[in-house]
Amino acid sequence: MNILLIDPWVTDFTPPKKLTKSLGLMYVASFLRERGHSLRFINCLDLWQNKDVDNITALNTSSTFSNLSSYVTLCEKIEKPIPIKEHDFTFQRYGIPVDLFYALALEGAKPDIVLVTSGITYWYHGVFKAISILHKIFPSTPVVLGGIYARLCTDHAKQYSGADAVIAEYLPARIVKAVEAIGGKKGNGPLIGDHFSNWPDPFWNLYGRLSFIPMITSLGCPMRCTVCASHILCNNKYERKNPSNTVASILELKACGAKLIGFWDDALLMDADEYALPMFKELARLGAPVGILTPNSMHISKITPELSYFMKKGGVHNIALSIETTSKDRMHSFSNKASMDEFRKAVESLLDVGYLADQIRVYLLFGLPGQTIEEVLETKKFVSSFGAIPMVATFSPIPGTVEFNRAVKEGTIEKDADPVLHNNKLTLINLFNNNIDKQAKIKQLFNID
Repeated sequence: MNILLIDPWVTDFTPPKKLTKSLGLMYVASFLRERGHSLRFINCLDLWQNKDVDNITALNTSSTFSNLSSYVTLCEKIEKPIPIKEHDFTFQRYGIPVDLFYALALEGAKPDIVLVTSGITYWYHGVFKAISILHKIFPSTPVVLGGIYARLCTDHAKQYSGADAVIAEYLPARIVKAVEAIGGKKGNGPLIGDHFSNWPDPFWNLYGRLSFIPMITSLGCPMRCTVCASHILCNNKYERKNPSNTVASILELKACGAKLIGFWDDALLMDADEYALPMFKELARLGAPVGILTPNSMHISKITPELSYFMKKGGVHNIALSIETTSKDRMHSFSNKASMDEFRKAVESLLDVGYLADQIRVYLLFGLPGQTIEEVLETKKFVSSFGAIPMVATFSPIPGTVEFNRAVKEGTIEKDADPVLHNNKLTLINLFNNNIDKQAKIKQLFNID
C-alpha cells in the first residue's frame, strides 16, 4: 500500500518545550516498512519540508515565527475551544501553514490509507484539523487515528475526531494487521514480533534532517508513580533492549548525521548494572560518539559514583532528575521512589565526576491535588541549596492515573472533562486569574518577573 503518515499540529497556549519528534509514529513506520509498504510523511511542525522556505510567510501573513525545539515553525492564533473560552490567554496552532499542508498532501502518489498520530491529550484540536483537511483532499481514502491521545481518550477520539477508525494499540503485529485490514491490502514482509527486543529501529529517514533523535532503551516502567500513564500505554508491561543493540543503533544514527540523542525512557536506570551501565561503559570506550540528554529525568536512587563516571565519559551532557517533592507524606503517596538523602548522594556523585551544578536540572511537581504552593517552594529551596537548577513542572491530570482520580474527587476536574482541560497550564492560569493574593508566590515559584 501507499501509506501517508501525519504528525499533526500542536494547539496550545505556548509552544511545547520538549524536543518534538514522533518516536511512536516512526516505530509504526518501521513496522509497515518491514511489511513492504510504501511510506510518505508530513511533519506539521517542520517548515523545512517546504522547498521554498524563504517565501513561506507569504502563505500565511497572519502567522508569526516561533522557535519550536530544533524546528523552524509558525504559530497562528485560532479560536479558543468552548471549555476554555473564558481565559484571556491566546490559543494558537503551532506548525506549518494550512496551505502548505494541502500542497504537501497532494505531492506523490495518492495514498491507500492515511495514518494520523496524536500526542498529548490536550493537543487534539491540531489532530482534528489534520483529519478534517485530509477528508477533503482524499474523500475516498480511510483516515486512521492512533497515538497517545487515541489510546488514553479512545471514546472521545471515536466520537469526535472524524477519523474513519481509531487504533488504540501499541503492539506491532496488532497495529500492522489493523492498518492492512482497513486499507484493504496486505504486505508481503514479516510481521514484527511483539517483544520490544524484536522491534526494528524507528524509520528516522522519513524526517530527512537527523541532528537530534529521541530514543528509548526500555518500554514501559515497573514503577507506579501516581501521576504517570506509562503503564497504561504499555499494558503494564516493562521490557528492556540489550545494551549492545542500543549502542549499535546509536552508531548507525551517528553515521546518518545525528549529533544529539535524547533518551525518552521512563525507566532508563532501572536494572542499571545489566543495562544502562554496560551501555554507558561502551559509549565511553568509543569516545562518546554523540551527545546525550535525559529529558524525561532519571531515577535518583539508581545513581551511583560508578554510573555517574561512565555517564560523564559516555557523553551525557545535561542531567535531568526528578524529586517531585520533599514532603515525606506526599513522597509516600506519590511513588516513594527517592528520599532527600538519596538525592544528596546522587548530586554529590555527579558533581564528583565533573558535572557542574547548573548542568543538573531537577523536576518538581506543582499543582497536585491537595498540594500547597509552600510545599513546592520548600522543595525548590532544597534543590537550589545544592546548586542544581529546579524545573517546576505543572501537574497535568492524565486519564486513568491515580492523581487524575484524586483531582476528580477534589472537584478540580470532571471525570469526563473535555481533554483540552487536561492542559497543565490551566492550573497556573486559574491561579493567576482567580487568586490575586497568590500571584506573588506563583511568580516566585516560576521565576516570573
